Amino acid sequence: MSTLQVDTIQKTNGSAPTLADLSISHGGSVLQTLHVRSSSGQSSGTEESWIDVVSLAITPSSTSSKILCQLSCTGYGSGTGNLSAQGRIYNATSTTSLEHCEHIFWREGSGHMKASGSFLQTLDSPSSTSAQTYKGQAFIVSASNHSLYWDTSNGNQWTLTLQEIAG
Repeated sequence: MSTLQVDTIQKTNGSAPTLADLSISHGGSVLQTLHVRSSSGQSSGTEESWIDVVSLAITPSSTSSKILCQLSCTGYGSGTGNLSAQGRIYNATSTTSLEHCEHIFWREGSGHMKASGSFLQTLDSPSSTSAQTYKGQAFIVSASNHSLYWDTSNGNQWTLTLQEIAG
């Protein structure tokens, strides 16, 4: 068995070769990771429209890259009446809803909690090297004059993580 040992590999122009130059596949590698947490906020009784809770932009390095989007959404509601909220991961650049949860928060009129929080995950293929803006959004279906809160002091913030995956 032979052993090849080198200190550096250079192209003929003196630059360092890329994995592609060496015919080494790096598909599936994580190229970059970005993360954001929501600041405190509330729906303020807003119903029937999407509310931006968190937003984060990522610029893919290649058109073959995929973007892994992970959204953790928690919250609590004021009052004791009906309160129902949906959540989604939204690519604001392509105006595409990527992943959706029907009940990230759901409390029936008697005040009994049915759901409080969700984790959404999806893999997007933007086919672009332009910045892509992803959002975690809430949609208050019925609020009965109550609000949905995401409060960092109580650990109810939303988090959005984006990872560029080599294609």
